[in-house]
Amino acid sequence: MGGRRKAAEKASACLCCRHRTFAERGDGYICPVCFWQDDGDALDRPSAANGGLTLAQARRNYAAFGACEERFRDVGSEGRFRDIGSEGR
Repeated sequence: MGGRRKAAEKASACLCCRHRTFAERGDGYICPVCFWQDDGDALDRPSAANGGLTLAQARRNYAAFGACEERFRDVGSEGRFRDIGSEGR
């Protein structure tokens, strides 16, 4: 169990959907659950990497339809996604 716990502790939560999908924050990866790109930029202004959305807008979208942008609405993977480090739970 120690190995799984360490993996989970190292995983960072997506700022939009809060699933633990990133190995590190601000590395530019795209969350496989909500499609928010973690660009490490300021969170209270529009993000060029995320179609001009602010994090607050993306979170409202995720709450409403499961993706940070409407165009990703039908390709989200929340129902079949497991957080990093969740093996064996």
